[in-house]
Amino acid sequence: MQRNLFSRAVGYVGLARHARRLKRDSDRVVRENSRLHVVTRLGKLRGLPQKIGQVVSMRGDDESAAAYEKLTDSSQPLPWKQVRKTLAKAWGCRVEKHVTWVDPEGFGASLGQVHKARLHDGREVAIKIQYPGIRQAVMNDLRMLGWLVGQAIGLPRDADFSDYRREVLRNLEEELDYRIEAEHQRRYRALACDSPGWCVPEVLNELSNEMVLTSIWETGERIDAAARWPEAERERLARILIEGFLGMLFDHGLLHADPHPGNYRFVRSPEGPKVVLYDFGSVSTITPQRRAALLKVLETATTQSGDPYAALVALDFAPAVLDPIRDRLTGICRTLFEPVWQPGKYAFESGRLMENASTALGDGVVRLWMSIPAHLLFIFRAFNGLRWYLDRLGAGPSWSTHLGSHLARQQSAVAPFPARGAS
Repeated sequence: MQRNLFSRAVGYVGLARHARRLKRDSDRVVRENSRLHVVTRLGKLRGLPQKIGQVVSMRGDDESAAAYEKLTDSSQPLPWKQVRKTLAKAWGCRVEKHVTWVDPEGFGASLGQVHKARLHDGREVAIKIQYPGIRQAVMNDLRMLGWLVGQAIGLPRDADFSDYRREVLRNLEEELDYRIEAEHQRRYRALACDSPGWCVPEVLNELSNEMVLTSIWETGERIDAAARWPEAERERLARILIEGFLGMLFDHGLLHADPHPGNYRFVRSPEGPKVVLYDFGSVSTITPQRRAALLKVLETATTQSGDPYAALVALDFAPAVLDPIRDRLTGICRTLFEPVWQPGKYAFESGRLMENASTALGDGVVRLWMSIPAHLLFIFRAFNGLRWYLDRLGAGPSWSTHLGSHLARQQSAVAPFPARGAS
């Protein structure tokens, strides 16, 4: 174990060196070479570094995003001979007791790897096996992380990462227990039955535990293939994605917070397009009060009236940060949430929202950005993922239409937030 920890520390040294060159060097060839080294090292380190690479891959404003996309589907998998021992130990029996065939070529992920297999009854399944020793590696990563977290979520170098690190740790603790992930997946599957266009693989409880998660094998096409579908199908798929995001968030208080391309597949069927969703290790749970507060902020942005102050406090923004810019909060929300109120389709442009907000509102938006509560990190990550998919599809119906239905249904929850000056 000490040798493994030492190897990871050495890997971080090399990663930091190439990342510094990536930031500072003006020569395009040198930057590209350094980026290749960063991506390669993130994949080899697995765990938290690879997860951060997956986040960076979906940053539309980052020229390196395309290079990091190779981290979204598969890293270098461990040999089947090694993983087989881990699986047998987790099941407490020989692997052949449950399966008649296993594809030895696994798909490597950040915390484990997936192998396709066939059960004795003929069903094809996906068996996800946690990497041996990954828990200790992840905990060690958190102690050495620092600048990587900042790059992934876009915070300034001198920002205080403590709250974010605690939130990331809480989320990773859940991801490292596949029993929790299985429960998330079962809940999502139950809700997906009432959401046309969504497919969530069934969990096989008898073959799943803390270290192993076994699901029915479901497959589909990657987003690049779906982006070539006829326009009508892409538009329908965009509506499914938007309504799925808003419905899960505001109706159920659940959000799939790991939207990288390795976790989404798309299916064409006679009933219409479907989204196949994988990997429920990172699922954010939002309380009813926070949902109502977020809806109130969005309502303020949509109507350009009212006072979002109480709702932002309910979302854990610090009053000391909000008070100096209180008179500008409605305008700030209006600018930052432009996609949800603008009629018709919204064409996302890299960096446009932050540029507009910074130009119009000065340091007000910076103060607000610096005080974003850690629990909102995963909502923003999920939203950025949705934006990324809509951009790839070249489609997307009106956000305001979909959001309007949620605001109308949940007015009783939104209304209680006091107006300016009320107690």
